[in-house]
Amino acid sequence: SLLVTDNGRAPGNTAHSVTVSAPPVAQPMTISALIPSSATRKGGWTATVTTTVRDGSGATLSGATVTGAWSGGAGSSCTTGSSGTCSVSVNVGHKTSSVTWTVSNVTKAAYTYVPGSLTSVPVYRP
Repeated sequence: SLLVTDNGRAPGNTAHSVTVSAPPVAQPMTISALIPSSATRKGGWTATVTTTVRDGSGATLSGATVTGAWSGGAGSSCTTGSSGTCSVSVNVGHKTSSVTWTVSNVTKAAYTYVPGSLTSVPVYRP
């Protein structure tokens, strides 16, 4: 019941229903795999890391944006497809023997990134 009084001090009563809902709880997501690969190219080589993102129940998760950086400082990101995977690549000079890619964040609406033991991976020259 709601009691309302107007500027003339005339009271009025009316009944209204109010529903209070808890905000949606963000679901956890994590990285389940960081798979390195490399390939030779003219003047050097290309390092690639394929990332798999899974939700709290272990199902692969599409539409998650994975952000990270290579050890040389170059930032990169990718968005997972229907298989829950995406890849980032960087061209490396032939004198460099390895680079490391480190995940800084994973984002998707209604999900919270829970970092685990898989946050970086080295990629070695072929």
